[in-house]
Amino acid sequence: MNMDSLLDSLSACSNLTDLKIVGVNVLLEPILELLARKCCLIEHLFLDNCYQGMITYPTIKLFVTNCLKITSLTLLDFRLNDAMAQILVTGFRILKYINLSNTAGITGSFLRNLGHRSNDSPLQTLILRDCFSLQEGTIENFREVVEFLNSLIAGNVRSIRYIDVSSNNGLACDGDRRTSKPKEAERRKIGYHICCGFSLHKTKLLEGLFWQLNGGLHGDVPDMVVVDLTPLKMIF
Repeated sequence: MNMDSLLDSLSACSNLTDLKIVGVNVLLEPILELLARKCCLIEHLFLDNCYQGMITYPTIKLFVTNCLKITSLTLLDFRLNDAMAQILVTGFRILKYINLSNTAGITGSFLRNLGHRSNDSPLQTLILRDCFSLQEGTIENFREVVEFLNSLIAGNVRSIRYIDVSSNNGLACDGDRRTSKPKEAERRKIGYHICCGFSLHKTKLLEGLFWQLNGGLHGDVPDMVVVDLTPLKMIF
């Protein structure tokens, strides 16, 4: 299916609520723009491997402004940066699930404001799996991640149930180094469990956070932070 045929088909579906496109070389920009103008009732959107071309801020803002019913959003392998991710994560009023895995341009800096969102935010699931540029080592971004986890502990983001920042290639560190391949680890506490797998070398702050989340149990500090507060109900 070529791009024109796809857009023509979507234009005729004004009542569309669920859309999933996988493995088709199409442009993200015109799809989001069309959905914003013609398919404003969309609730669940899953787009994978639509990596061609660039996307602009006006299109993302139009999509967030017009598609008010979005509750589940999955955008895999896209050219998004942290500012765009922040618009998507915080812009939808009833968004519960967002998956931006395999997004090379995300460093994690957009988390700086996520921990300060209102307690009535409905976001439950945040997945940033295999985001190549996701930072662990830089001081600025590291402090933002720590602050976000502190917000979870303090109950400032009460709706969050699942966070995944795992990476098969490790996370970015200082310079050109990357952390080692994830190691499996798990710690349990009543009401949630924590799975871990990326290196936390020189990260005493996260060691303290893990101590709090783990209820003060003894054991090695694990590497990757995947916080699962309740069993996750996958939409797709």
